[in-house]
Amino acid sequence: MFHVGLVPALKVSGLAPLLVQDIAGQIDRWLIGVALLGLLTQLAVLARVDGLAAWWRQFRGQMLLLGFGACVGYYTLRYGISVGERWQMFCFLVLGFSGIVLVAQPVPVRARPTRH
Repeated sequence: MFHVGLVPALKVSGLAPLLVQDIAGQIDRWLIGVALLGLLTQLAVLARVDGLAAWWRQFRGQMLLLGFGACVGYYTLRYGISVGERWQMFCFLVLGFSGIVLVAQPVPVRARPTRH
């Protein structure tokens, strides 16, 4: 919502373009950080429930690893290699795609043991 709503609203409001670009960069950095924290939490829960091998065996684990790679790639491109913003935006889009796919997955249901 920040890229779709807030940044265009700031551009229309008449703020200086450099200020809008700086605000958008700060928002990106914090959004990726929050997403990275959520991904690490979900990877830890998946490893605890189904084992570490579930990260690459299950589709959910693969999508979490894809999102994790996109986060690491974003920070590497932003602070390490310092290439153009297009690759950073690509990582942002990959992270968004993996998030949408994860949300669309059915909730995992654990089978309860039957009582006799």
